[in-house]
Amino acid sequence: GLGALMRESDNADKALEIAYADINRAFDWFLAQTGDRPFIVAGHSQGSLHMRRLLRERIAGTPLAKRMVVAYPIRYWHSEKTLKEEWPGIPLGTSPDQIHCYATWNTLGPKGEVWAEDDDIACTNPLSWATDTALVPRNQNIGSTSLDHRLKIDNHVCDARCDNGVLRVSKIHSGLYRFLPKMGKDNYHTLDYSLFYMNLRRNAAQRVEAFLSSQT
Repeated sequence: GLGALMRESDNADKALEIAYADINRAFDWFLAQTGDRPFIVAGHSQGSLHMRRLLRERIAGTPLAKRMVVAYPIRYWHSEKTLKEEWPGIPLGTSPDQIHCYATWNTLGPKGEVWAEDDDIACTNPLSWATDTALVPRNQNIGSTSLDHRLKIDNHVCDARCDNGVLRVSKIHSGLYRFLPKMGKDNYHTLDYSLFYMNLRRNAAQRVEAFLSSQT
């Protein structure tokens, strides 16, 4: 879990290896069930770390890359340069209907602290699916869902803009969205998916449609 990511020790490395081995086996099972159909890969935090390895070892540079619609390795501090080396042929996407690419972000509030040493952290704005620094207003946020109210969809909860590798949110306009204070002030680690839930859901469908159109 999180403890293995935060500590440097043999036991932490072993825990991560065990977790990845399980993911690797699950991917084998998934491929056996899906045949030659297209697929989407998604992860969060530690899951995105393992997903990064899965793409490096199993997908990038193989026929599977042409079946992968998009990858969402969200909430991990990915150096764009490093991923370009690890994932040849799988670029950072810059438009909502681009395929065979990846999209990622780390959501912070105005005072959130960056947990990264690299100065080229990849950032996608899930309200526009661009990588520029434009502020996208919250009226473009078509639906958020909190961890406590999963059946409730809230519109226009927050805006977003990419700022030096971070997805900055000016303000959360709802009291339903809790975050973990121990992660640091304005660190929305647990909210990366929920704040942009409906935009992400719509985008996945949009990219699948673009993939299917490319096959005809």
